[in-house]
Parts: sequence; structure tokens; C-alpha cells
Amino acid sequence: MNRIFFIIFLSVLPNVFVWSKAVCHEQKKESSCHSVSLSGGLTFDDTWKVELSYRFTPFRYTGIGIGIGYWSQYGNEDIPHETMIWTVNKDTKDIGDFYLRPNIMFYTPSLFHIRDCYFTIFANPGAILNIPYGNANIDLIDNTGVVTGSDNVHNSHGKWSAFDLRFGLRFGTEDTHFFIGYELSTMDVYGMYRRMEYRNVKFNDFYPHCKNQKGLVFDISVGL
Repeated sequence: MNRIFFIIFLSVLPNVFVWSKAVCHEQKKESSCHSVSLSGGLTFDDTWKVELSYRFTPFRYTGIGIGIGYWSQYGNEDIPHETMIWTVNKDTKDIGDFYLRPNIMFYTPSLFHIRDCYFTIFANPGAILNIPYGNANIDLIDNTGVVTGSDNVHNSHGKWSAFDLRFGLRFGTEDTHFFIGYELSTMDVYGMYRRMEYRNVKFNDFYPHCKNQKGLVFDISVGL
């Protein structure tokens, strides 16, 4: 299913951008159709993310975009191990991954404005496409807890794609906008690690059940 979605995305995206470029040229809007944005987010499941995006807005209230970003856990305590035999290296215990995020932007008309700054509501559905690879460094330990060696385990099969929705308040001038909102996501941070096992110990036994992520997102966008 992941591969089918990725193939469809790669085949459709170039045509969408060609169409959007033609529409934007015909619109001749006063504000730029092109913009770049930098966003960051924190979830209630102890993960953070940073993302750089390009957006194309051929219509006043609709746009498309593509982002590249990185997310990571912090303070992860769900560490696979076998007592006095081995444990996942604590320096690499926080799972993270690079991702692509194709998305669509929807805006409402201006709700109100203060001088040149106007306020609207935005909705931003998208897809998260992580790198389909998981890797864990293993510390081999003796019965006193001293590290005596190392090993590695990796996996290329698992859940690496997800859908998300960001929505909230957008405010700014014609070419500079700020976004403050809420994010919902079906991404499983352990998606590429649940199938891993080492010495017949399954990593999934140490991980919590998969659940939807929720968090806050912040964004600044500048027209080109």
C-alpha cells in the first residue's frame, strides 16, 4: 500500500505543478503565487519536528505545497532490552526520521484586520512520507552492566507513510504570514521498528500501542 501511494504521488505531482503555474500566470495576482515557509511543531507524545516547505497558491483561497523535514522523539523511555545481556544504545534511543510532505492549503476569506494585518482560518491536509528504513545500535553487556561489545539491527518493512491535518489561525500581510495551529496525524513513530527483533526478543513488546498524534504547529511563510 505504501509503494502504491508513493508511485501515484510521484506521477501526479509534476502535472499538478505545471497546471498550477499556468493558472497562476493567468491570475496575475498582486501578491506572489510562490512562497517558502519554515515550520516547527511539538506533539503531546514527546516528539518535535522542523520543516522547510515550498508553496504554490494559484487561487486566493487554495494552494499546494511540498515540504521536507525531520522529526524526532525526546526523552524516550521505551527502550528494547534483555536484562544483563543487551540493550539499545541510549545515545540513539530517540527515534527520528526525514520525511516529505505533499499537502494542500485552504484559507477562508479575511475574518477581520488590524491595519495591514488580516486574520483568516487555514486547513492544511497532507501526507507524511518517511524514509522506509529503521536502524538500532545494540550494546552488549555483562552481568555487571558493563558494555562488552556492540551490534546492529535494521529493518526496511513497516509503516512509513501517514496522513495529517493542520488547522488554525493565519495572520499577516500580503506576502508574509504566520500560522499558529493544531495538528492531528496517523503517524506511528515506531512504525519502522515494531517488526525488529534481536535474539528472539521483539522490539514491539516494549512499545506502546499505536495511536494518533496530536500537537501544536507554528509556521512563518514569506512570498518570493
